Amino acid sequence: LFAAHVHFAFYDCIDGGWNHGRQGGLTGDGCRYRIMPSTSFTRPGFSHLFTAPAPPERGRNDTARLGFYLCRVLEDRIDVHLIRTCGETEETLRPGFQRLLTPVPHGSGNHKTIGGTSSSGALVGGDQGAATMPADATTPNALSGSRQGLPRGVGVPAAWERLLGVSLAHPLAPVAEVPVAYPSVIRQPVRNDYPLLSCLELGVGQVRAPGSDLRGGDQRRRLQLLRREGVRLQIGELWTDATSLCRQIDDHSGEVDRWEIQIPGSSRPSEECLAWLAGESRPAVSLCAVVPGETVTGKQHPRTRIGYRVEELPELDALLVSHGAQVDSVLCRLDSSPGSLTSVLELRRRPQLDAVHRVDFLFQLPGQDDAGNVAAAAEALLAAALVKGSKLFVEPFLDLDRTLDIGHGMLDTLCNPRPVFHLLRTLNALLSRGIPRFDFDVVEETLDGFRVLRLGAEEVFVALLFPSSEGAPLPRNLVDSVGGSGAFRLCELCDGTVSTVLRGDDLDAVRIHGPAFLQSVVQH
Repeated sequence: LFAAHVHFAFYDCIDGGWNHGRQGGLTGDGCRYRIMPSTSFTRPGFSHLFTAPAPPERGRNDTARLGFYLCRVLEDRIDVHLIRTCGETEETLRPGFQRLLTPVPHGSGNHKTIGGTSSSGALVGGDQGAATMPADATTPNALSGSRQGLPRGVGVPAAWERLLGVSLAHPLAPVAEVPVAYPSVIRQPVRNDYPLLSCLELGVGQVRAPGSDLRGGDQRRRLQLLRREGVRLQIGELWTDATSLCRQIDDHSGEVDRWEIQIPGSSRPSEECLAWLAGESRPAVSLCAVVPGETVTGKQHPRTRIGYRVEELPELDALLVSHGAQVDSVLCRLDSSPGSLTSVLELRRRPQLDAVHRVDFLFQLPGQDDAGNVAAAAEALLAAALVKGSKLFVEPFLDLDRTLDIGHGMLDTLCNPRPVFHLLRTLNALLSRGIPRFDFDVVEETLDGFRVLRLGAEEVFVALLFPSSEGAPLPRNLVDSVGGSGAFRLCELCDGTVSTVLRGDDLDAVRIHGPAFLQSVVQH
């Protein structure tokens, strides 16, 4: 159901069957309810909801929110895509480029079929849609080949096993009171649904949130709405004892897809924790180290490290094996130094893991330089794609100010997307699709001022391009080195646009404005 108009976007579910009891959750099909913002932009009063000044021109020039919704009516659901225009018109778009329509999450319980019956299957479906673009189904996801250094039993990912996740440092749905609201003598409580709506637009497959979010009614329900849309929920709890954890798990049965057990002060679980992990009756679990006192270059005081280092995983795996314990996943940091790709390649050189079924990755955007964040995030997501089944949790989702730790997020303080948001949205769609037979190695080279990461495959050529300057021409040496038809599809990741490039084209006229994804066209 779409309704209008206000000067703010809202999202809810009508008759969602919310149970406020001990095992609260959303039941039934319900009806998704979207309140649409006016095309006259954000009303200034609502800026009180954000930790930021009013938008430009007191909200009248908030062009980042301009766009339209595209509803794709499928056999068993309706997918809703936000197409941002940012005030562009047909005259201002670059000729020869098409927009990439990226998939949105969907679960089996959140949509009704056209006939009105509920769709079947589990809460979170395995097939999460596909990127709609002038491209074939050979877009890469992960690399096959040797699995040395990777968990045993890692299977081929589902047709749409989404790589991207986010870590929620801020609440998913902040609530504030807007002063002097209608009828001008009250404070009106207003909920900010832009982070939730942005998760759907981004196409995330999973979110991490602290356990405290389940103990508050507002955040608990919003998380369940997100989960009902097909986004897996990973809830973190610091380990204290088995009794407390089991009580928490029991209180929120059916609301969480994976519990993240955070080991305080050490990378080694305690004996009691190991005994609990070895038990037969427990939910899906991920382990995460929380180690204080880490020295960080450029910081005056030590910091707390969240997540394992690559070199700590073999010792953890051996400890789990010796206690007869297994875990569904562990969280490993991909720090900007020595680089995400270097860390993943180091993981693959190490011995196989026996008690860890999957390695997921945590990645923090490096700072306030949007261009640097874009490049680092592209490398991190590509690196995560090299490990089958792995997920990449990116943080911060919103701009974060912790005095000496100030960083830009995927959204700014007005909850408008930064360039890294669109890069992750686009690259997640391209890397999360089913793949052909890829070689194991990634070839890194420099061509005409571009940093190039090649992914070799039997049927398709794929490369991630990082230009040294904005507007650099596509390297002809790269195009000429690829056999086949000589036709390529070029995706500008921050713009979310796709164009066709032929070997005989004037490549000097093909300008790359940021990280780009180049894929050969397979002729059948």
